[in-house]
Amino acid sequence: MIKTIPILIASTLAMAISVHANSADDRYIVKFKEGKGPAVKAMMEKNGGRSAMALEKRNAMAAHLPAGALTALRNNPNVEYVEEDVKRYPMAEETPFGIPMVQANQVSDVLAGNQTVCIIDSGYDLSHEDLSSNSVSGSNDSGTGFWYTDENSHGTHVAGTIAAIGGNNKGVVGVMPNGNIKLHIVKVFGVDGWAYSSSLVAAADECASNGASVINMSLGGTFKSRTEDRAFADLYNNQNILSIAAAGNDGNTRHSYPASYDSVVSVAAVDSNKVVASFSQQTDQVELSGPGVDVLSSVPVGMGLSTTLNVGGNSIEASGMEGSPLDSATGALVDCGLGESACANAAGKVCLISRGNISFADKVLA
Repeated sequence: MIKTIPILIASTLAMAISVHANSADDRYIVKFKEGKGPAVKAMMEKNGGRSAMALEKRNAMAAHLPAGALTALRNNPNVEYVEEDVKRYPMAEETPFGIPMVQANQVSDVLAGNQTVCIIDSGYDLSHEDLSSNSVSGSNDSGTGFWYTDENSHGTHVAGTIAAIGGNNKGVVGVMPNGNIKLHIVKVFGVDGWAYSSSLVAAADECASNGASVINMSLGGTFKSRTEDRAFADLYNNQNILSIAAAGNDGNTRHSYPASYDSVVSVAAVDSNKVVASFSQQTDQVELSGPGVDVLSSVPVGMGLSTTLNVGGNSIEASGMEGSPLDSATGALVDCGLGESACANAAGKVCLISRGNISFADKVLA
C-alpha cells in the first residue's frame, strides 16, 4: 500500500492538471442578439460555462465552455454565433542566425561610439523603425539621390545587419544593436543598381572625409581598376581605414574587386550550418567568411517581399534576387545550363540557369 499511494497521488494530479488545461484552452466568443446577454449568460452558466470577459460594445462575451454548454449555445435562438477565441502572440524582434554565429551577442558595443562605419551602397531608409534612432549621417549624390532613401533595398538590408536596433520588440537585431556605433551612408547605387569604379573611389574618399574607421562594401565586379586599387591602399596604409568587401557572388574561383585588392578584406559567405555558399567566390584573396545565405534583415518600408516557387506541383524553397522586377510567371521549365549563351526556345518559359563563370546580369542579357 505504501508504494501505491504516490502512484495514485501522481495519477490524480496528472488528471487534475489535464482537466484544468483543457478547460482553460476551450475558450470561445459568444455573439448574442442585442438585449439578450443576461438570458444567454444565465443559460451558459446553467450548463457549466464560465464567463471570462464581457465585450459589451460588441454584444458578445468570451467564455470557457464545456461540451454541453457549447452545444446548448449553438442551438440557442438568442445566439448569433459561437467561435473559438483564437490565440494571438506578440510580434517580437528576431535574432538572425548570424548574430550568435559570430558571437556578436557576447560582446558589448558600449564603447563603439568613437568608431564610424561607412556603408557604400544603395542608401538607407531613415524612416525604418529599426534604423531611425541610430546615430547616422550621409552624403548626397546628384546621380543617385538622397542618402536617406533606398530604391532597391540592398543598402537598408546591409545597414540592418550591422546596426538594427535591439530590444525594441520590432524587426531584427544587428551586430551592434544599441545605437552606439556611428554610421555614415554614401549612396552609389540608384534604381538601376550599378555604379562606376570612379564612383566607388569618390565614395570611399567621402567616407574618409566623414571620419570612417571602417568602410563596408557589399558590392563588386570582375575587372580590376588601378585607380581603385591605389585609393584603397592609401586609405589603409596612410589613413588607418579598414575596408571590407564581399568576395563575390558568381560561385567560382575568379577574383572580384574591390574585395581582391591586397588592402581590402575579402569576406566569403557561409550558411547557417557554416557551409560555404554555392554562390560565394573561393579565391586566394578570401580572408574571412561570415553569414551570408538567407540573412534576415531590414528592408525599406513597404518593400518586404516573399518568394514562392512551384515546380510540377512541388513547392521549392526560393528567395528573390535583390533588384529584380516584381511579378509572377507560369510556364514550362527549360534548362538553360550555365546561361553563358542564348538559351534556345526560352520564349514564354521559366528558365533554370545554374551558377557559373559570369555574373547574373550577363546571364540575363545573354
